[in-house]
Amino acid sequence: HTAALDLLQHCIFCSSHRSVRVAARSLAHALARRLPGDELAGTGNSASGDAAEDTAETTQQQESSGETSLSSTAMANPPPGVILVATAMGPAGTISNDQHFLDDQHLEEDAVPSWAEFYHELLNELGVPPETKDDAETLVTLANFEQKAPLLAEHAHVCIVSRSNPNAEADQGADAPPAPVDCMAVPAAWNRFTDSVLGGQDTDPVQLALIHAAEDDVDIGAEEYVNDPRKRGQAVLISRRSIRQSSRVQNWAQAVSAAEEAGAAAVIVFNNLDGMEPFRMGLFGELAPSIPAFMVSGAHGSALTAAAATGCSVWIHRSLPNHQQGPQLIGTQPLPWPLTGGRFPADVAQAWSLLEALSAHEPDVQAELESLLDRMNVPEKRVWLTRRLVRHHRSQQAPDGGLQEPPLAFVEGDRSLPPRGQLTAVRRQMCEATGLGADDLCGEFEVRFKDEQGVGSAVMREWIDMVARETFLHPSHRLLRSYDGRQTFWPDPAAPFCNPHWRIDYEGLGRLLGLALWHSCTLDLPLHPHVCALLFGFDRTTMPCSSLAEVDSELERTKVRWLLAHPVAELGFEMPFSDSLGSDDARQDVGSSPSSSYAAVGGGSQSSSSRSLPALVRRTADRVPGDARVWPGDEILHVGAAEVALGDCECEELVNDINKNEFVKRLTEWRLFGAIERQIEAMAVGLRRVVPESVQSELRSLLPPTELARLLSGLGEIDVDDWERHCAYAQGLQRDSAVVTWFWRTVRGWSTSPEEVVRLPQLLQFVTGSARVPVGGFSELVGFNGAKHPFTLSKGTYLLPQSLPMAHACICTLDLPPYEDFETCQAKLNQTLLLGRAHFDEAAGHVDD
Repeated sequence: HTAALDLLQHCIFCSSHRSVRVAARSLAHALARRLPGDELAGTGNSASGDAAEDTAETTQQQESSGETSLSSTAMANPPPGVILVATAMGPAGTISNDQHFLDDQHLEEDAVPSWAEFYHELLNELGVPPETKDDAETLVTLANFEQKAPLLAEHAHVCIVSRSNPNAEADQGADAPPAPVDCMAVPAAWNRFTDSVLGGQDTDPVQLALIHAAEDDVDIGAEEYVNDPRKRGQAVLISRRSIRQSSRVQNWAQAVSAAEEAGAAAVIVFNNLDGMEPFRMGLFGELAPSIPAFMVSGAHGSALTAAAATGCSVWIHRSLPNHQQGPQLIGTQPLPWPLTGGRFPADVAQAWSLLEALSAHEPDVQAELESLLDRMNVPEKRVWLTRRLVRHHRSQQAPDGGLQEPPLAFVEGDRSLPPRGQLTAVRRQMCEATGLGADDLCGEFEVRFKDEQGVGSAVMREWIDMVARETFLHPSHRLLRSYDGRQTFWPDPAAPFCNPHWRIDYEGLGRLLGLALWHSCTLDLPLHPHVCALLFGFDRTTMPCSSLAEVDSELERTKVRWLLAHPVAELGFEMPFSDSLGSDDARQDVGSSPSSSYAAVGGGSQSSSSRSLPALVRRTADRVPGDARVWPGDEILHVGAAEVALGDCECEELVNDINKNEFVKRLTEWRLFGAIERQIEAMAVGLRRVVPESVQSELRSLLPPTELARLLSGLGEIDVDDWERHCAYAQGLQRDSAVVTWFWRTVRGWSTSPEEVVRLPQLLQFVTGSARVPVGGFSELVGFNGAKHPFTLSKGTYLLPQSLPMAHACICTLDLPPYEDFETCQAKLNQTLLLGRAHFDEAAGHVDD
């Protein structure tokens, strides 16, 4: 995606083909259209405004831009009883909230057309009418978009009118009608070839009775359907589902032809399948009907169905394309994109990316970019961050604006190394300016594991997680610690006192965080939002500060709260005016003694018992410089029960009833800021190698610290329902296939077992390379090169019934063998995770896995 945008920016947008830029802006506006429900739930930094305000604003925009196609008389004096107005290509407005239609979504796909059918549909959707009868119809292309696309810009408006007052338009004394609600009504591809009673651009709208037969009443195209006299000369309402269920018709063109045979003057199809959004109906090689047809959304189909049941009529007005319309300037309202609707998904992030690439050549799109940013949610802002970083680093790598080969950073990972060896490997990279310590991390970053053949995005994601877990999260290294059961992590306050290399270690951590952001990886290292606020430079005077209770609830409850509520004498012992640096009993590696562990990490010869911190350390005087940049480095000092003095004299002092309030104040200040500020400064040095201050400044205005933390580390829990809901199936597997049913039965069994719930992140990492779900859930799962890719179950046709499943982690796909029963499927999945965590590489030799 990024490469394609770079190609557009450098090779197309800057060319002499101005029509290409017109088309790009048109496509961006189509991608940015609002969908049903967008106005009902907030997006971006704040919730959407009131529906009435949105409607008024949209109407004002339409009137000012000339997008509205109703005749001036109809708009100035809309008929009483109007409850719906539909427009094809104008700015999208609010959609009425019909809960039944919004919830009843069937995720079905149209049958894949043949190449001939596809060509006919493309010709009908993108074909430009010939100038003379002898000329052939031409397709709209990027090169002729500016001249030809306006010829396809047909508009349609539908108004529901009460049958009890058919002449309401002339009744000036009637009560003022309710404000119209805008929606999309997309004309069929063949409409521009039809001549009907509906008239054209300069005619008044025609009133027709609205006829709708329930889906179970009659089969479309059946004899009784065609012979129904009620349809003659009227508008027929048809649901998309009834076309799908019909045994007589196979597509929209045949359904409309059946209504035409029954004498209908027009057809309105409402989409009650898939996303329920209207789109342009094509012919698929059928003969074009002689009557026009229009598609509306499923939500508005509900309103039309209710109107038909009460005997209402509809006004239908067409605004036909103006063949004399000249080229439209880029600075005005963009031309409508010919292909829209339910089969053309809206995507605000993609729209922003396209306009961002265009902005280098069309500076006037900045206002539109800011508007799209306001609509983005957190996953979409990840796309913004990626594009913003690409723009910054590509300009640094190629100042002349060319497409130069990006620099390469290479890492050979070693799974066999213990945690202390992983720390040494990171220090070596930092000292030698390779891998994580490379001068430029934003080129190509390639990871291979020793004695393994795999390479690609998933291998890199797995290496990033391994380094986070075994280098920075391992308790023996005293770099990060948790106060909430390892849900979130903070820099260890003891590091500047016990680690002679704490600066290089924390700089490496900052680089790892930046690398994860650059590659859109979800890092298995959840930092506390307060740490993220300090790391990304939020102003301490305005940032939402955490309380001591949020940092360490046990300390606040058992020490601070009790101390403020009781006399110090009731403690029964003398409390020092200091704070513990935390016990390091957990530093011992499994199967090794403390001394051998510490010596191996530091590379020194002295045992840990001879190199320990004093019982009381001073905040400034006893802090080690930490700027030694060597590997493997000196040993980490034993912390034990050491405490840091919080008083001014930084010597032994006791808490009493007079100074206990001051003690609580200094303890809070120390935990929230003083204990971590030096470590965060070192982390920020590494982070800025990827996310410069200019980008961080913009990021602070878009995301609060809580959302920044989620952007880095995703979601802490795995929702199996969300996982299954966003799973795709390939190679013949379906949701109800036996092996699929057994797979989800096994996964759900793990989720309900306290002993086996750990298998969920193991399975996720085995298939995707990452153990955590990205912010936004499984719909935002990242695959090859940081692009979104759904979790996919595929039929392993090449695998035997007793084989293990095969993962293609770069595309988040798991091949399932044809297991014969649930027990075999469950056993093989459990075995896969056991062997996978033991670095079993059944796919050795497949470099793309």
